[in-house]
Amino acid sequence: MPYTIYDASIVQIKHSLESLKAILKKAEGSEKAAEFPETRLHPDMLPLAFQVHVVTNVRQHHPSIKTK
Repeated sequence: MPYTIYDASIVQIKHSLESLKAILKKAEGSEKAAEFPETRLHPDMLPLAFQVHVVTNVRQHHPSIKTK
């Protein structure tokens, strides 16, 4: 079966959304949940709130992406 543009983009975005969903669920149950929106995994990364914004913005512009 050939590797398509869909496989290279939409499938990867779906995996990213599922991973983000799992991360946010885990963070939600934490005692420090209020700190997470401004948290950076690495000093040169943007905060989690911005990362979420970018991923959800991609989802809004590609309505064909359906998550579970």
